This record gives sequence, structure tokens and C-alpha cells, in this order.
Amino acid sequence: MKKIIFKILCLTLVAANIMAFSSVSAIASDTPTTNQGFIPSDDSTWGDLYRYFDPEGFSALPPEVKQVYNSTLLNNDTASPTHATSTPDQVSASTTITFLPKEEAATQNSGSDLEIVSASTTITFLPKEEVEAQSRGSDLELANFTLNLAPGTNSISYTGFIASTIPCPKLGIAVTLYNEDGIYVDFNSESEKDSIFCSIAGTFDDLESKTTYTAHGLALVTPPPGYIAPPGYLFLECTTK
Repeated sequence: MKKIIFKILCLTLVAANIMAFSSVSAIASDTPTTNQGFIPSDDSTWGDLYRYFDPEGFSALPPEVKQVYNSTLLNNDTASPTHATSTPDQVSASTTITFLPKEEAATQNSGSDLEIVSASTTITFLPKEEVEAQSRGSDLELANFTLNLAPGTNSISYTGFIASTIPCPKLGIAVTLYNEDGIYVDFNSESEKDSIFCSIAGTFDDLESKTTYTAHGLALVTPPPGYIAPPGYLFLECTTK
């Protein structure tokens, strides 16, 4: 029953996030884009990226959260563009949903349609004793991480959320964008304490027109005592108008 309720909740939240795109285009990212962008090396971490775009925000993080960001590599081999993964055996392909104005839908004319690219992945909470014994129990808690993108003229809007089946001490989302040269051009993050839900929304502005960018999403879950949870990763490609 818990899993059924969780799936219904996730579907409801996805619909709410998609509807939010009608107003998200007017929301700018909390952190301005720098002129040069962040050029990563093979051992660059999310902590390096965070400090580059938002040094004050990173300094304000709790030490244990800083440690997670500093130990999580940007170059993650278990995920690839247009696919999502939190662990190697949990992969879900992205989908594209097209919304048509009513008058165009009637004539099947998609000249001004809005394309939304979406992907999601499941993060499994493993009891520590089962991890140590290298076994899996049947009663595992879950969190769903979803990221949606909508292309605009020289911009890409985004919404995302984490929804957990149980309250967690901390939920965090970071979303960044890199260009075809692998240079990160913008970054944003959100977090919630003692919650089952965390969301993020904004717009990457001042992009090149008709250019493909890759959004890179990171979900960090601090589960209740007795559990551990791996980071969740999402990569999505999107082409500006």
C-alpha cells in the first residue's frame, strides 16, 4: 500500500511541476552566470562547482553537507545524457511531452508547441546493517528524484523535486548546466530540513540560441538514522530556441 501511495504522490507532483512551467520562465536563477564559466578537470567535484558559482552559499552549508559535495565527482561514469541513474542497476530513459494550444491541437499544428524534457530516478535507502552484510531486505524506503526542462529563446527553464516515503533530516537538490564544450555556465541549489519533499525551479538565461546544453542534476538525501542513501544523478539534453 505504501508503494502505491508513493507512486500516486510522485505522479501528482510531476503534473504539478509540469504545470509550473507556465510561470517558471519568468523566474531567474538565484545565482548569476559568470562570464567565463566553470571549466572542470577530471577530479572536479560538486563542491568545486558550488564554490565557483556560490561561495557564500557553500560556506553556509553544514560541515557534513560540504563533505558530501566535496566528495561527489562531477564526472560520474554511471550516468549519461538523456538518461538518469542513482545506482548502476536503476536507469530510466527521459521522455518528451509536447503541450499544444487548444486552437493548434484542433488543427494538429505544432508550430508554437512547448516541449518539456523530463527524467526521473529512484534512490533506495538501505539499512546500514544490510549494507555491511551485502544483502537487501524487502522493506526498503525510497525517494524519487525528477527533473524537467523546457527550452526557450536563449534560455532553458527547469523544475525538479525529491519526494521521499519517510521524513528525512535533509533533502538537497543542485542543478547545473554545461555547454557543448563541457563548460559549466550556471548553477542553482535548494534544500529542506526534516521533510519528505524538496523542490527547485528557475531559468538558465543568456544562453546561445539553437544550441544544445546538458543539465546535470544532483539529489542528496540524508536519511534517518540507521539508513544510508546514495546520491541521485540526472543528465538531460535540451536545445534552446
